[in-house]
Parts: sequence; structure tokens; C-alpha cells
Amino acid sequence: MQKNGIYVKVNGKEYKYTNDMKFGPSIISQNESDRDSSFKDRRGTGVFSRPVTRSEIEEQCRYETHVIFDGEEFTFFREVNGGYEVSAYDKTFASKHNFKPGMEPGEWIGWVSAKDVQLKTTRKPMQKPCSYDDMVSDVLKKLF
Repeated sequence: MQKNGIYVKVNGKEYKYTNDMKFGPSIISQNESDRDSSFKDRRGTGVFSRPVTRSEIEEQCRYETHVIFDGEEFTFFREVNGGYEVSAYDKTFASKHNFKPGMEPGEWIGWVSAKDVQLKTTRKPMQKPCSYDDMVSDVLKKLF
């Protein structure tokens, strides 16, 4: 599975980070060796998560993985059964590879086989997430 999105380091281990509308800021792990009893399968999908506080996060970064196919570089959405779903904005290229119209104007979506592509992953450091309470606290410190 390719890394894509925001990841955080907690207790020396890197986890996928999400700010779930129902459960709030959380870390996700599908690897049993990377989680303790505080991780729960809250949706019954085999994906275990637990709430995380800003103070627990040691480091935060964004991974972006791109698929290089037929000389072009694409953002990929998901990896399924040995293939990648990618988006393109070149109509000629999209037509050549039987891509279908996407959700955005000018966007084309298609599947490419994993054996026909190269992957390029970049890691970009980010500032730690800031909570509403942290912002209020910072403002109050400046005022008083």
C-alpha cells in the first residue's frame, strides 16, 4: 500500500492521520504490531484508530505518491487489485488510454496496471496541527 496524505509520528511510530468528523483527530493503523489496546475498530472495517492529541504528535508530514505511466505523471486516488486509479487533464492522452470523464471539468479518470507504472513518492514536512483550544490559548496569552 502506497502512502498518500498526512502522517504523524506518535511514540516514535508513523501513523496515518485523520480528522474524522465523528471521532475527531485520530491515528490509523492496520498493522497489529503498531498498535496497543487503545486502538479500536470503530466502524467494523478492520481499520483500527484511536484519538490523538496535538501534544502526542512528535512530527507531521504529507506524503504524495504519483504514478508515472506512458511518460506522464499522475496523482493516484487508490490502489486496488494490482492497479491504480489515476486522474489526468490531457484529453488526447485520456482518450488514448480509455479514461472516462471525472468529476471536475476537464478531468479524466482511468485505471492503469501496477506492472505498467513507476511510482514516485515525496515526503514534505508540515507544521504540527493546531487545535481551536491552542489558538484561543495563544490569543489569551498575547492579550494578558
